[in-house]
Amino acid sequence: MCYSPSQPALYFSRNKTPLRRGFLFGEGRMPNKPPRPCHYPGCPALTNDRSGYCERHLKQTRSQYDRKRGNSTQRGYGTRWQHYRKFYLIEHPLCVLCAKTQLVVAATVVDHIKPHQGNSTLFWDPSNHQALCESCHNKKTAAEDGAFGNMGDRGDEISTALIS
Repeated sequence: MCYSPSQPALYFSRNKTPLRRGFLFGEGRMPNKPPRPCHYPGCPALTNDRSGYCERHLKQTRSQYDRKRGNSTQRGYGTRWQHYRKFYLIEHPLCVLCAKTQLVVAATVVDHIKPHQGNSTLFWDPSNHQALCESCHNKKTAAEDGAFGNMGDRGDEISTALIS
């Protein structure tokens, strides 16, 4: 069989099935990562989820986290905060981090510059607040918390780097 540019050459695998040339030489799609065992102790299920949990245990782990965390009112974000947030965003309508990169993006979140961790003085301190867009807030929070509420070792260093 002769190779011509108009007709890709075929190569055969062990079971004699034809393969496209590109797949042998890395020109086709990359294969998926192999599934890993679920992180839940004793669970034999395999998963490709980034969290490391199978579908059953992902739901269970998230619900345990949510119960432990409490709702927004229990965390201090009740009616008083909602009113404060509304007026703060009227006074500070643009994302401060986007503004530093010459972008004009509407702010949707009032962020605590230094995490309050339940300290009501720090929670209500206006000098500890900044207006951010949702994208910047999510990046800052993930960097501070080590993503999804897991406090990282470098949280303060990263948040100050993002702010300055």
